[in-house]
Formats: sequence, structure tokens, C-alpha cells
Amino acid sequence: MLLSVFGFDVQTYGVSKVLAAWVAALLLGRAFERRRVGSRQHAYSLVMWSTVWGFVGAKVYYLLEQVPTLTMHDFGGMGFTWYGGLLGGAAAALIMVRRWRLPLGVVAGALAAPLSVGYAIGRLGCLLSGDGTYGRPTTLPWGMTFPNGVVATDVAAHPTPLYEAIGALVIAAVLWRLGRVTSGPTVFAWYLILSGGARFVVEFLRTNAPVLLGLTQPQLWALTSVLGGMGMLVWSIRRDRRLSHSTAAAAADAPQAPQTAALSAGDGHPRTRTAEEPHIALGGYVLGSLSAEDHRGFTTHLRSCPLCRTEFDGLTGLPRLLDLLDQAAVEALAGSLLSGRARPARARPTS
Repeated sequence: MLLSVFGFDVQTYGVSKVLAAWVAALLLGRAFERRRVGSRQHAYSLVMWSTVWGFVGAKVYYLLEQVPTLTMHDFGGMGFTWYGGLLGGAAAALIMVRRWRLPLGVVAGALAAPLSVGYAIGRLGCLLSGDGTYGRPTTLPWGMTFPNGVVATDVAAHPTPLYEAIGALVIAAVLWRLGRVTSGPTVFAWYLILSGGARFVVEFLRTNAPVLLGLTQPQLWALTSVLGGMGMLVWSIRRDRRLSHSTAAAAADAPQAPQTAALSAGDGHPRTRTAEEPHIALGGYVLGSLSAEDHRGFTTHLRSCPLCRTEFDGLTGLPRLLDLLDQAAVEALAGSLLSGRARPARARPTS
């Protein structure tokens, strides 16, 4: 118990789950705005209903696990299974995304890092409440006892919830970085791979009984997550390559027609531009006049667009050439780049 207010006991476990949902909602709202998908209200509603149905799924899954020895105690405020919550929350999120007609891949990518941060906060709540998810006995100096825990023990054990929380925060940082340079489905694929791999490893230190091939039930779920993430990653990479090739082919066939170019501003979210704008951005990129965010976005675009990469390779000597021109010539050349017409410039005499 964390504290008591007017005779009402406030549990550490419950507070941690509310805090996890609140932080995840704030982070997701920012991610939605940065990717220009939906609104903050969409993000808050998505987290709220996913949390509600996630708890329902987690409780139902836990009760099914206890069926042979099910008692009224199991219907209390403790006892939830993470993977049941993941299934319930994912189902609720999918229904809402479809109802709002949001791009599923972008939403999934935006969800990955906030979901990992929320998981870390939730696991810290498990640690502080001593809910029995700690690991095997250990003599290591950081082993912890839980004499006042929900599932009390005076034997020092591996603080596996703490291990998972640290791992989840590291994973969140990696996903946040990936979200700025790659597509949403790819980011979510890495979330499935990394979070599943982390849980699979930590499970060797926990006390759950093996159920198949020497593996525990959480490990089987973790393997499913890793394999599913790997399949999604392969699909996403192939999809991104197809989109890149089709964009390059369209630009080569109709370079002056309005079209969609796979440009990205720091957050990796594609934006619609005309065929002339990539050339303008390329000129600014070569001259070093883009903002830091636009520079990162165009760097990402160059990796996936053979056409722009070829043009860039032909302009790599331009800054050195500009050093030989006077100011008027530089302005004239810049104007010709922006208008798409090349004009000869007279070189400044050198001494």
C-alpha cells in the first residue's frame, strides 16, 4: 500500500499503472503531432481505451491461467498477465484506428516508444509493490528482499522487474531514434523484436515453471513476438524499397508533373511535395542552407531515392566552386538553381 486517504487504501501497483498510461498518452500525443497524424485527443482516447481493455484482457488471461485452482481471491485487484493485456489493448487500438481512418503503420510506429516507456513505469510499480514477479534467489549485491510485498519474501532475489524497466527504457530510446529515420511499420517491428527478446532473456532469472521444451509460457509469447517482428521487418523493408523504386521511376518518366516524393522531415513521416521541390531541397542541402531537421530528413531521403542521389553526386563539388565566385555571381547562380535554369557565371580573378 502506498498511502491511505480517508480510509481508502491507495495501492502502489494501481498508481504505477495510472502513471504509465498518463505518460504514454503525453508521449503519444507529441508523436501524433510530429507525424501530423490525428490529434492529441485521438492519442489520449487511444491510450485510455487501450488501457481499459488491456486490463480486461490481462485479468481474463490471468483467470484462465488459474482455472485448475481458481478462487475468489484471484478476482481481486492483483493478478494480471501482460500478454493478455497486450492482446486486449491491441484489439481496442486496432478498432479505434480503423474507426478514425488513421494510417495504421504510422500509428503503430508512433505507439512503439511510448508503449515501451509505459511498460517500464508499470514494471517499477510491480517492483515497489512486491507482487511476486521478482526472480530467483541470488547472492549478488543488488539482490532485494520484499518482506512487506504482496507476495512477501525475506530471501534476496533478482529484482527482475527492475531489469525489465531498465531494458524497456533503453528500447524506448532506440525506437525513438529509429522513428526519426525509418517508417512506422519498421519501428513497430523492432519493438516486437527487442521487447520480446528482452523478456525472453529475463525469464531465465524468474521462477515461472516450464511448459514446453524447457521454456516458460512468457518465453513462448516472447518468441512469438520476436518471430512476428522479424516477419514484419522483412515485409516493411521490401515495401519501402518498392515505394522508393516506384517514386524514382515516376520522377524519371514525368519530372515536371506534380507527384509525391518520399521526402521526410526529421520524424520520418512522408509528406506530399511537387516534383520541383526535391530539386529545391537538393540545392539547399548542397549549399548547407537547410535547417537541422530538414537536413536530417533529406539525408534519409537520399538513402532511398536513387534519382536524387545521382543528382547529389553531380553537385558535390558545387560549394568549392562557389568559393571562386563573387557575391553577385553566387546570387545569380542561386536564382538559377531555384528556377531550374542554369546560367553561366563569370569566375572571380584569382591572384
